[in-house]
Amino acid sequence: MKKLVLIAGTSQTKVFLHSQLKEYFSDIASIKSYAIDEGIDEEIWGDLFIFSSELVLKEISFEIKKDIPIVIANRTINYSNIDKLLFLPSGCKVIFVNDVAETTYGCIDILMGLGIDHIKYIPYYPGIKSYQHCDIAVTPGEVDKVPKGIQTIVDIGSRPFDMSTLFEIMYKIDCVDGRATDISLRYVKKIIELSKNLMVKNKEMLEFEKHIENVLIQKRYFAKYTFDHIIGVSECIKNAKSIGKKLAKTDLAVLIHGESGTGKELFASAIHNASKRKNGPFIALNFSALPENLVESELFGYEEGSFTGAKKGGKMGIFEQASGGTIFLDEIGDAPLAVQARLLRVLQEKEIMRVGGNRILSLDIRIVSATNKNLLKRIEEGKFREDLYYRLKIGYIEIPPLRSRKVDILPIARNFIKNNKEKLEFGESFIEMIESQDWYGNIRELLNAVEYAIALREEDKLQALDLPLDVQKRCCFEVKQKTDLSEEMGSILLEIFRLQKEGILVGRRKLSEVISSKGNLVTEQAMRSKLNHLEKNGFITKGRGKVGTQLTEKGEQLLGKNI
Repeated sequence: MKKLVLIAGTSQTKVFLHSQLKEYFSDIASIKSYAIDEGIDEEIWGDLFIFSSELVLKEISFEIKKDIPIVIANRTINYSNIDKLLFLPSGCKVIFVNDVAETTYGCIDILMGLGIDHIKYIPYYPGIKSYQHCDIAVTPGEVDKVPKGIQTIVDIGSRPFDMSTLFEIMYKIDCVDGRATDISLRYVKKIIELSKNLMVKNKEMLEFEKHIENVLIQKRYFAKYTFDHIIGVSECIKNAKSIGKKLAKTDLAVLIHGESGTGKELFASAIHNASKRKNGPFIALNFSALPENLVESELFGYEEGSFTGAKKGGKMGIFEQASGGTIFLDEIGDAPLAVQARLLRVLQEKEIMRVGGNRILSLDIRIVSATNKNLLKRIEEGKFREDLYYRLKIGYIEIPPLRSRKVDILPIARNFIKNNKEKLEFGESFIEMIESQDWYGNIRELLNAVEYAIALREEDKLQALDLPLDVQKRCCFEVKQKTDLSEEMGSILLEIFRLQKEGILVGRRKLSEVISSKGNLVTEQAMRSKLNHLEKNGFITKGRGKVGTQLTEKGEQLLGKNI
């Protein structure tokens, strides 16, 4: 049998490489291994000398006969442990620790060449003059060389011989036969095993993330919306989204101002999901919906026995529950003054104390707040703390009301239809009516009206008549405002339009019945007088028999802007 002599730099490397040589050559050769750091004090002989690196060859203190072949090993990354790197967060910095500069940079080049480039490697080796400190260190078996103060050490294991070195050993001891194929198959098998392990771990990770997501959803600690859910083509909403996306990348406190129904919680949710805290909880608290005597205990929690009715063991407040995530304080303008003082401390110190407690608890949260009130006016009235206002308003987003961006009304309505998987179209009268409205209830009111129209529709094309009656009456009131007609006269014009569209013959008797059924008693004789007035002003024509009363072009133009 041939005798192989392995010489490594350290005892750890010696043990690892010796086991690899045994795996491939134990049936045809005896193997003797040495480490320079252990000292070599005996005469060494063999048929082939294998050095773990060129540096080790330079450090030996004995001579090798010229007729004895040598192999200076090429070594690669330990693929069995490569998955440890794949699960490090993308973009994180790690110091890569090895024994000397040459092998340190060499390993980094191999990892980058393999496509494991989602992390930033900072080289480190004994004797380096300066380096950037990190919390994570990665090393190929050189754990003892990791500098002090590192929180996490990822040991990917000693570097094995690469295939070219194993082939060179075979050729130099003249034992090629079928062994090259065997070595290739073993390498392929290891790669396949690695792939299987990665698939299993990836599946476990996905299942874990799904579990966490389900827990957050069940507890309502889940942010449902992203910036893609904020629909609009107007410049003002595009600008608000742009500001929100930039603020999301920071950890600043953000104040969102907007009227009711403009989507303040939607913006808060989107900011959370676009931030580094997106995998943490998102907890919303509405001050206007919470009794004043419960606000403090809900926010800060309480200790056992702190007040009558307190739960045994106390209760964790939402600030603690939101650890690692975002807390959304809606309608912050309604927060009691006593709570405002405690909120200020939370923002300043990032710590709280439970009600009835004596322990200070550190927090890791981001605060996003929202209001539909003029907080500067409330400050003047002594109802809101000025110092808290400026703490909350480090980042600021103003959400414009829907009436100031009417170009967004139709896209929002169509997106609502699409999300509800309804195959519906909008008729011209429907579009004209929703775009004419000021929607003081904003997006919430608009979507409620569209949902109502979907429920009451007679066909797959929504019409103005499908919208809620109060929306239609509002149009009628606008007609009165623009034409000096009374509200009652405007209602009559609207009913004529409705009946015409439905193909119903319009006469004073029919109109009298319809108007009276809606709570405004109008006799047939009184209706005659009103129709005469409308005809005199050119809004209608009164026909006999099958023609009936009809809107004139002037009447249609009058209603066209509102219906």
